[in-house]
Amino acid sequence: MNADYSYLCGYSYAWRIGYKPEAFERLEKALVIVEQDPDSEFAKKLIVRDRALAEQIMDSYGKLGFLFLSRDYIRQVNGKHPLAHIYVSYHLYNFIYDCKAFLDAVAVMLNDFYLVGKTRGYIDFKHELFRGEIIEKEPKIEKIIRKHEDWFVTVSNWRDKLIHRFSTTIAPFTSSNHWPTEEELDQGSLQPCMMLVEPRPLLRPHLKELEKKYGKRIMFREIDPFCKEWIDNACDFYDQVCNAISQTLR
Repeated sequence: MNADYSYLCGYSYAWRIGYKPEAFERLEKALVIVEQDPDSEFAKKLIVRDRALAEQIMDSYGKLGFLFLSRDYIRQVNGKHPLAHIYVSYHLYNFIYDCKAFLDAVAVMLNDFYLVGKTRGYIDFKHELFRGEIIEKEPKIEKIIRKHEDWFVTVSNWRDKLIHRFSTTIAPFTSSNHWPTEEELDQGSLQPCMMLVEPRPLLRPHLKELEKKYGKRIMFREIDPFCKEWIDNACDFYDQVCNAISQTLR
């Protein structure tokens, strides 16, 4: 179900499935004025007080929406298509990339709004120095940053490893919990795919390290709970950030 629409929602998929930060109403009142267009009796005219901030809010909210979209595509095919392991891999990679893009968008927004003054690669929540300077500028968000700082680093590590070196192998399993044969893949007699618990090189000798560490079956984890954990963290963090900004704008 859609939440009430506001200008700051833009075209985000997050709004379309019903997630919108509570602070958006206050942010819209502070940032956007809707007036009657004097040249048309039917048209409205938008006056945006801080266009840069409004665009950054819309950008970060749009990227958060991509997390929900990737998760929903995974749900549509996982365990329901003979090539699910391929489609799930594609959307899971996008999910991880988009999560890092979302955090980077929020980092840029806070860096600009609170005049932190960092540039380029230093605007990143994985850096303790950057987190500390944001907290120094706005103590109200210290609690939420401290709560998620391990997750910030986790997201960054997953994204960096997938881009540069490793893979999060997506494994199809049959109802008897073994790797499927080509015939079973063709028949689609599969359970939902699972993912490696951490990114690893693709070659089999490296996977054996995981088997020793976690056990042959436990080295894989379910994908939907992984996505839910990251989405819950992202929404919790975004709610508090938007709330802090809205209070500053009052």
